[in-house]
Amino acid sequence: MLESDCVGNPDSHQQHEVEWIHKLYKISAELKIRDINSLKFLLKDLVSSSKLEKTDRGSEIMTLLIDNNKIDLTTGNMDCLQECLYYIGRRDLLRHLNISSRQVMDGLKTKRSTLSNYRLLLHKLSEEIKSDDFKNLKSYVEMSGCTSRGKLDEAETSQQLLMLLEEEGLITENDIKFLKAAFGEILSDCGYLEKLIEEYESINGQILGQSDFETDSGKKINIPSKLTLNIERESYTIDTKPKGYCIIINNAKFLNDCLPVRNGAEEDIRNIQRVFTKLNYAIKLFRDLTASEMEKVLGNIASENHSNFSCLVCFVLSHGTTGHVFGRDRRKLEIMKIPNFFGASKCPSLSGKPKLFFIQACQTEGETALFVRRRNIESDGVEDNIVSDMADILIGYSTVPGLKSFRSRSEGSWYIKQLCVQIARNYDKHDVLQILTNVNREIGKVNAPFENGYYKQTPAPYFTLTKAFFF
Repeated sequence: MLESDCVGNPDSHQQHEVEWIHKLYKISAELKIRDINSLKFLLKDLVSSSKLEKTDRGSEIMTLLIDNNKIDLTTGNMDCLQECLYYIGRRDLLRHLNISSRQVMDGLKTKRSTLSNYRLLLHKLSEEIKSDDFKNLKSYVEMSGCTSRGKLDEAETSQQLLMLLEEEGLITENDIKFLKAAFGEILSDCGYLEKLIEEYESINGQILGQSDFETDSGKKINIPSKLTLNIERESYTIDTKPKGYCIIINNAKFLNDCLPVRNGAEEDIRNIQRVFTKLNYAIKLFRDLTASEMEKVLGNIASENHSNFSCLVCFVLSHGTTGHVFGRDRRKLEIMKIPNFFGASKCPSLSGKPKLFFIQACQTEGETALFVRRRNIESDGVEDNIVSDMADILIGYSTVPGLKSFRSRSEGSWYIKQLCVQIARNYDKHDVLQILTNVNREIGKVNAPFENGYYKQTPAPYFTLTKAFFF
């Protein structure tokens, strides 16, 4: 009589589980680094982010799916894994699960997906971003000022960049305004991407448009929409590198203390340099000039050949009075003389090209500086808008005649700070007049408390531009 050393038959359920584990091992062995990163991105809503971050092997992902009940070895429910493999483009691995990509696709039509529409949207968008578009998207995010440069540098893939936007609260399942604006405006070929977003909006019932909005983290971001840009409008051609000079004349210290030191002026310089360097302007910085030295500098630059430039931008930061800015010697330079240096007769190489001048100074009679201790604010204490017969000129006054122009000792002037913010956010979406309108709106919200009440500041642009100008 034959006998066996076995004590009974193996548990059928246990054997079934072992078979599934063997299949999962085969799948794990064939996953590439790109596949693993895509799986981690897709599973972000289903598995602990902290655990996913520590995962770099396919077998570890399988373990996480089992631990989070997304894979059931007992019943053989592999729906989540099947969908993930289908969406990351590793449909060849479905053979290990005894199912075809057609069966997975048909199943998604009849039952609810284990992955959210939001996560699938982000995944599909990330897969479609080209290398050049990725760089443009990072620049867009950086220009928006919504996250730190350090965090942006760490985002080396489109998936990492999208996760950063999520972490900063800029995009959520119920709010993708920032995402829609970025993908709709920045990417070179976004027809398919726009369709994906429209489908998502339709499913989620979202109505997304242009606006200033505040994120869950409290950050206020301006989202430029296509509705704000009239593409039929004729605009100046700005196509050279560099685009032109960005002249900065900053008078902060005055001879014999004849006028108060303009504390905070260095912050203005930093803001201007940061924005215009990124926009490909050649910076020319001059500090603490007398009135005659300002004229000499402007005359010398006007005498140069600007044929290889598309435009000119000039900032003059100083104390001022009606119609004038002060040199460091307290002598006055008439504001309207500044653009005259670059008129067609004196600077023919800039004829027909836009020339922008931004004046940060008070437009009040008298030179007394206003200093409000409790708010750490000072004033830069220019002329009624004088009509010039020169075309293609814009002069941006920091304030209207009769009012003061305020400056924070720690953050710089209200006008220059907000101007730089608006240019950085909207330089290729809004023309300069729309940008200045935005500046007026934001500065108009701020009050400067003083002895008998509050001061308001209202910037005032004057222009003879004949076309739209985009920085």
